[in-house]
Amino acid sequence: MSVQMTQAQPPYPELKGHLQKQVKIMLNKDREVSGILTGFDHFMNLTIRDAQIKTPYDKAPVFCNSCVIRGTMILSVETLN
Repeated sequence: MSVQMTQAQPPYPELKGHLQKQVKIMLNKDREVSGILTGFDHFMNLTIRDAQIKTPYDKAPVFCNSCVIRGTMILSVETLN
């Protein structure tokens, strides 16, 4: 008799409806990123185009053509349009 062990897969984030839309992402440590969501994976790592990054340390937002956000840093994702 053999027992097969299966690894549980993490649930896939429901972000397909947000693709190619303007989003606002709240991160830990009072950081915020807004831009166009271009991709994601099952770890909820996100790729953002035309990103605007706001931190409590910078007086003005930082602009970036493209950025990747690690899923463990994300608190919330909100569609803006």
